[in-house]
Amino acid sequence: MKIIAIGGVSRSGKSTLALWLHQQLPNSIMLCQDDFPNAEEDIPRIKDRIDWEHPDSIHWGNWQRAVKGFENDCDYLILDCLFIF
Repeated sequence: MKIIAIGGVSRSGKSTLALWLHQQLPNSIMLCQDDFPNAEEDIPRIKDRIDWEHPDSIHWGNWQRAVKGFENDCDYLILDCLFIF
């Protein structure tokens, strides 16, 4: 399995590129880090607003389990992540 990691700031086109690659590569799986949030009450705030761009916004245990769970199920694992690097 090959891992393709796509990182960048919010709204930079990560998901668009990841989806396009997923459609082009046979036997690929795409995971988006946005799908693994912590509970809102556990995420830091900035001026009473949830800071979705803080590392504590991600439930890292669930994210790692998902990545490891697909290690042997595909030829390409495409990771769309704000905090990949």
